[in-house]
This record gives sequence, C-alpha cells and structure tokens, in this order.
Amino acid sequence: MMQFRKEAILIVDDQTTFRQALKSILSELGFTGIEQASSGREALVIMKKQAIDCVISDWNMPGMDGLELLQWVRTNPGTETIPFMLLTANASRSSIDAALTHGVNDYLIKPFTMQRFTQRILRLLQGKGVVAPRPSPKLSQPVLGLTNLDQEERKSSVLIVDDAKDNIEIAASILEDDYQIQVALSGQKALEIVHGKQVPDLILLDVMMPEMDGYEVCRRLKADELTQNIPVIFMTSKDQPDDVAQGLELGAVDYVVKPVHPTILRARVRSHLRLFKAMRHLNNQSQSLAENARLREEVENINKHDLKNPLSAVLQATERLLVDPDMSDKQKEITQLAADAAHAALEQIDRTLDLLRMETGSYLLEPVIFDLGAMLLRIGKETQLAFSDAVEIKQTNDGQANYMAWGDEGLSNSILSNLLRNAAEAAPSGSQILCHLSLANEQLSITIHNQGAVPVAIRAHFFDKYVTAGKANGTGVGTYTSKLYAEAQNGSLQMQTDDEVGTTLTLTLPVCKQVN
Repeated sequence: MMQFRKEAILIVDDQTTFRQALKSILSELGFTGIEQASSGREALVIMKKQAIDCVISDWNMPGMDGLELLQWVRTNPGTETIPFMLLTANASRSSIDAALTHGVNDYLIKPFTMQRFTQRILRLLQGKGVVAPRPSPKLSQPVLGLTNLDQEERKSSVLIVDDAKDNIEIAASILEDDYQIQVALSGQKALEIVHGKQVPDLILLDVMMPEMDGYEVCRRLKADELTQNIPVIFMTSKDQPDDVAQGLELGAVDYVVKPVHPTILRARVRSHLRLFKAMRHLNNQSQSLAENARLREEVENINKHDLKNPLSAVLQATERLLVDPDMSDKQKEITQLAADAAHAALEQIDRTLDLLRMETGSYLLEPVIFDLGAMLLRIGKETQLAFSDAVEIKQTNDGQANYMAWGDEGLSNSILSNLLRNAAEAAPSGSQILCHLSLANEQLSITIHNQGAVPVAIRAHFFDKYVTAGKANGTGVGTYTSKLYAEAQNGSLQMQTDDEVGTTLTLTLPVCKQVN
C-alpha cells in the first residue's frame, strides 16, 4: 500500500509538460501536496500565501530565473532553510559555483532519468531540517546573519512551567505581548509539550514542584537529543549559591529569582533567545558548508568523468600520430605539443577536487622536485602555438644552471597555463609577451608582462572569484585559482598594472635547496 507524504512541494518551470512530468513522478512517490508555478514571480506569490517544504525549480526562465528565486528564498525570513533543487542543462563550473554560493541544496543536470530524480529528491527531503543553506553574508550584515532576529523573536514561543497558576499568569502577562506563550502545571506535562508539534524556543522552569521537580525536568531535557539544546531558565525563590550552581550544572542557562521583576525577566528571555537563535544560525551555516562541499565534490566527479573521456581519445590519437613514419619533424613537434596540452588538461581536471579542499582548508601539500624552467619553456611553446598569429612570447632567465622547484608540479603547470593564456588574450595584437625566470633569496620568480592594462573596474578585485572583463566566455576563476594554487605551495602571485606600461604578474615558488 502506498504511503502518502505530507510535504508541500513547489515545482517551478515555464514549460507545462515538464511540470506535469515532475508532478507525475512525485505523485507516484506518494506526495499529495504538489504546487506548480510557471515563473519565479508566480512562485513568490505561492510561497507568500502558504508554507512550502521543498522547491524544485528550473534555472532558465523568463523574468525571474531559478537563481534569482533561490536568492529570494535564502534571504527571506521564514523561507531561508527550505530545501531547494535547481534543474538546468548548464553544467559549467561558474554556474555550479554560483548556485552553491547562494545556498542550493541540490543541482540536477538535464536531461536526467526518472530514477536519478527520485533518488535525489528523496535524499534531499530526508535531510530536511538538517541542512539549512545560507548565502554568504553581505558586508553590511553581522557575521552570524542576525539582521532578522527581532522578527524571529516575536515569533518565538516560551513554555512556562510552574505548579502555581498565579506564577504562570504573572510571567505570561509580562511576556505575552512579545512571544507565543505555552503553559504547563507539572513537569510531566512540560515533557509532553516539548515532544509535541510546537517545540518551545525557551523554557521558564520552576524548581519546586510536586512529583517531578524542575531539576529532574531539566535533567531529562538535557539527556534527550531532541530537546537538549532548548535554553532553560529556572524561576525560583531559592537563590543560595549552591542552588544556583546545581541548576547551571544540569544545563540551565540562567536563574530568575521570584518574585520576578518584569524588566529583568524580559531582558533575560530576550538575551537568551537571541543567543539561541544565533547559535542555531551558525550551526545551520556550518552544516550548509559541509553539504555544499559534498554536492560540489559529486558534481566535480561527474564532470571529471565526462571531460576525461574525450581527452583520453585525443591522447590516443596523438600517440598514433607520433609513431607515424610519414610525419615530418615539424608535424611531430606540433603533435607532441598537443599531446602535452591534453596531458595538462587531464591533470587540471584531476585538480578540481584539490581546489575544493583548498577552499575548505583541508588541502595537504605533498611537494616534489620539478624543473620549473623546462615547464615554463614547454607551456610557452604551447601558448605560442595557440596564439601564433596574435602575439610573440619571448622567454629569458638570469643564467642559473637549473631552476628546480619544490612544490606541486600539477598545480604549477595549471598556474603557468592560466597566466600565459590570459596574457595572450589581453595583449594587443602583434605585441610581445615577456617572460623572465630568476632565482633570488631561495625563491624562484617568474614575471609575465604584456602591454595590455587591466580595466580599472576590476583592478582591486583582480584575484577574486568570478571577476572577469572583456572575455565573452570568461568564467573569472583562472586568476583566482592561480593565486590559490601558488599560496598552497608556500608561494605567491601578485599583479601590477598601468595604462601606459601594461600588466606584470609575478609568481614566486620555493626553490629546491638540495639542488640549488
């Protein structure tokens, strides 16, 4: 027999047939509360009128698209923790990163199978209430994202537990204008309430009660995973230090002495609710980071598989060409450069998970010795071949016997490929790109200079993620990853630019002391 599910799911897509197809799948899974919207704006109207437990939205829609809808959901009080799945045919890294930055829970690439959609939506809903993505806070907002706490406090509920009705009425009259009030005349009733539908955000608990006193109630609350984080404030006429200490040791956050003073009670309740909400927001953000990391790693693994197959085919083709006796030396040189570039691309694909680990602070460098001079020479030739009609790449050095570096060869290869390609794209047609390699103070240094200037609008944010200018298909991650890769090897990457002189990028990496 089918088990019906109570979650309210909102499907947002401008194509009626696609919405109906998703609705049919969800209905077969037992979902009955399915709402539909043909646009982001229509979705907003629905979400303002009724509670929604999950949003499944297409990205590309006229008017308000799926990403804009996601931004609204994550910044609107009351909807910020709703699980959100984006559906799109765009699998580019910049799109995925943008969705993750704004707090998407899951990201499904079209076309997808019914089985894959079923697995993802069920997994998403199983995690509901655990993962609560939040966008990165704006500079003008507090770190913990507390701008809407006053509104949240007014929606908070306070459970007052006391065996004396008069005491409950006094406390309730002080707090009822600001909070939703629940009451219990015994410890047992209080425990029933906290396990009911409306879990209180804070408990005011009398100590002296028959059958089950406040200490025992508090002990049981703190022993239960479902209730252990609810702040408890004791209300009692027992104000001796030992009594206060006993309550605090059991996990209470504060003590209010009877008869309660209205101003003090309001201040204590407000203070602890703010702290409780702040900690919950912080915990949600931490869990969001972990979930985003999981989602990004899953997407990266899919992309690695999809990209490595055609590159492997290119490598096999170049290997066959290189052993062809009819190939001229020049043709073999060009083919070898193509093979080297394909190898480097495969290496960069494998590095995508390293980038994620660097961003989350979990990357571990395993340095090796490699020839930075030979690497620069090879990548310079590859870039020259790709831009042979546009620029000339000229390489010089300070005359050292060798330029052996101590770091990660793959990361360094990626840095130089990015920097030289960017320089070639930015340089005026017919100009030179000057590369100079030198050794000083146990550091290898490469300067790459081109005659183009970085636009004024992005100079201060040149190494920031997604910053780009003048490139139709630019993602704005090349310089960002290059700087991250350099610093991961205990090196550095700096930029200087001038409208008259041009732009110089300086990369430094540690030298291998055993050789130099």
